[in-house]
Amino acid sequence: MTSKPPAQFVANTARVKPILNAASASLQSKLPGASFVLLSLKDHAHVAALFTDSYLAAEPLTLALLAASESPASRDALVSFISTHHAWAATQLLHNGPCVGVRNNAGELLGCVLTEDYACLVDAAPLSPPPVPTNAQEFGAVNALMASIKRRFKDEWTADKVPTLWVANLSVSPAAQGLGLGTELVKCVLKIADAHGLKWAMGEATGFSQECFAKAGMQEIASVEYSTFEHDGVKVFTEVANGWKSKRFPVAGVRLMVNRDISTEHK
Repeated sequence: MTSKPPAQFVANTARVKPILNAASASLQSKLPGASFVLLSLKDHAHVAALFTDSYLAAEPLTLALLAASESPASRDALVSFISTHHAWAATQLLHNGPCVGVRNNAGELLGCVLTEDYACLVDAAPLSPPPVPTNAQEFGAVNALMASIKRRFKDEWTADKVPTLWVANLSVSPAAQGLGLGTELVKCVLKIADAHGLKWAMGEATGFSQECFAKAGMQEIASVEYSTFEHDGVKVFTEVANGWKSKRFPVAGVRLMVNRDISTEHK
């Protein structure tokens, strides 16, 4: 563990600007006038909205929870909690940074990647307590799934071994999907992290972000398959694995991915 509470990641403008400019230039053929920007707390409302919209549209575990809702009222309560939770998480991540977005020429946020120093994730106290769902049982399976993949890596990795970037969320607006924007966002934030001494990156990918992470050079090091995972003796994500196996949901499980081969460094 780190010897002192980790500091907020403060990006150096001189290091970041050339990276953002280069990423923006490469984007012009697909999205003329669009630009990469470093996000801050002033962007919170737009980031939180995009975060929630992307999860409700295409994140497998979120959709599994919604599909299991027993009534419209239960579904509405779940959507409300997801929105509240994402607003809380966006505040945490925008404070800890670095977070990168893409805006079109009208100033609309088309995509964002939210990250923080992994030491911050492990050791730092949250700015405020996380919201608690009215029915915590609904999230039991999701929490157990994510805890399962964390356990597979916990004994091999501690925050003080290597400065590492935690990639917490990747969101792309439906209007901008299919343009490779997710991959370019990840590539951009990895370059920013590298310029600040965080040579490694790590993140959990439950849906389309797996492909984006892989194209940005990240590799799978641990996984839990949706079809075999059980919670309280029930295979709760069978619908994700079987019913939604299509172009929209081409993933078979949650993946923990890194941008370095750790097979020899951490054993």
